[in-house]
Amino acid sequence: MSTASAGLLASSTILANDVYAGFFRRGSGGHAGAEEYNASRLATLLVGVVVLVIAVIVNDVVGALTVAYDLLVGALFVPIIGALFWRRATGTGALVSMLVGGVVVVGLMAWQGLLANSPIYGGLLASLVALVVVSLLTPQASEHEAAAWDRRMTGQDTT
Repeated sequence: MSTASAGLLASSTILANDVYAGFFRRGSGGHAGAEEYNASRLATLLVGVVVLVIAVIVNDVVGALTVAYDLLVGALFVPIIGALFWRRATGTGALVSMLVGGVVVVGLMAWQGLLANSPIYGGLLASLVALVVVSLLTPQASEHEAAAWDRRMTGQDTT
């Protein structure tokens, strides 16, 4: 239960603080604390429901690991590696890449079966195309942001 609780809280915190606050919050307006709190609660509820549905559908550990690795590799590998090594990658491109890769993996798993490994390949390809196309269509980071990223990647102080 401790591991499940930690995973649920970590996932919902990332959704609320990084995705929602970074991309969707409109201004701070003095109520940002309550807004962030409500977003975190909603993210926890949504992640919990999704995990519960997956737990009901998948009835063995090997199946659960297959689903997890299909999603992990098919949806997250390309944007993580792309963000680390391709200087033109953008945050929007990475987010869209994760979403597209995840949707493709889930769709292919629904079509080919929950225990299929081949959805990884479709997710990787869709994720790569989405990262490249969206990153090229969105503006690059400013020189200041790029310099801060370079300092962070080389282990220098970012202050």
